[in-house]
Amino acid sequence: MMQPMADRDADADADADADADADADASQLVAEHHGSGKLQIKLASSMASATRTDFLYLGRRGEVLAPWRYHARRIAGFGGIVVVASAGIGLCWMVGVPWLSLAYLAVLGYLGLVWRRSKQLEAAALLVAHESLDQAEPLLRELTEARWIPRGMRASAWHNLAGLENRRGNKTAALEHVRAAGRQWDRVSARRSGPWRWVHRFTEVVLLAELGRLQEADELRPRLDGAPDSDLFVILRMSADLMCAFMADDPSRLPADLHPWTRVALQTTTAELALALLAWAHLRRHDDDMGQHLLAEAHERIKLDVFRTTHPAVSRWLDATRVPGFGIARQNHQKSLS
Repeated sequence: MMQPMADRDADADADADADADADADASQLVAEHHGSGKLQIKLASSMASATRTDFLYLGRRGEVLAPWRYHARRIAGFGGIVVVASAGIGLCWMVGVPWLSLAYLAVLGYLGLVWRRSKQLEAAALLVAHESLDQAEPLLRELTEARWIPRGMRASAWHNLAGLENRRGNKTAALEHVRAAGRQWDRVSARRSGPWRWVHRFTEVVLLAELGRLQEADELRPRLDGAPDSDLFVILRMSADLMCAFMADDPSRLPADLHPWTRVALQTTTAELALALLAWAHLRRHDDDMGQHLLAEAHERIKLDVFRTTHPAVSRWLDATRVPGFGIARQNHQKSLS
């Protein structure tokens, strides 16, 4: 799935919320990739157009914001900090208390530290998205242990570590990291945390289901009904409910009408998990035509080596379920991804 950006509050004041401003200018972000070149972050303009390695700039309710707003906010935020700091230092000298300018310098030093750490966080997230897990891990672990960084940044580091461990197939470790992120988000105000306190909870439900801990997943799921209704959360809701039903082998747990979910999943380029699970649900309900169609769509979008590790139970079902006439198309699709 695409990677949401680490911005939590698109409308916060740039010089007030270090938590919400813990992301660096995407136009300048690069990361070494297996020593063979540079990776640069790419912002998608919508859920429908996002690829597997794209990032999304999210608003307070999880809505996808235009990339230009991200860049404009970075420029405005940096400029505001410089103007306020310069004016404050000048005012201290004018009123005869130049020693107070040291306080402004200390604030600038802290903001510089946050800026550097935010670049580290985004570089690590970019490496995770491109499967450079060994390179990303030390960067993220350093952030989880670092002092003097915003809680939101620490929570994001834990959440990215969870994604890293999930890509390795270590779902128990991934669950522990998601819960560590949750403990950090619980200490951040709702305004600053934006959609992220909800995102990690949906991730927790999916991980619990895949670990076979359905009772825990079922107990947590009702607490997510208050999540926003943006496109991102439509995908997260359906993925969580579909995964719980799949692992319980019980399609009756799902809505009677799956067409709204199916329409959204088909329109979202990175909804391969939802498509695979929707195929399972339709086939179990004896809607073979739609089931086979969704199965083919899922196979077209799945990157097999990653999917087998991140979703082993679903992958085993896919391997055991044939798609008529699909072999050549699948091979060509995998070649295009390599």
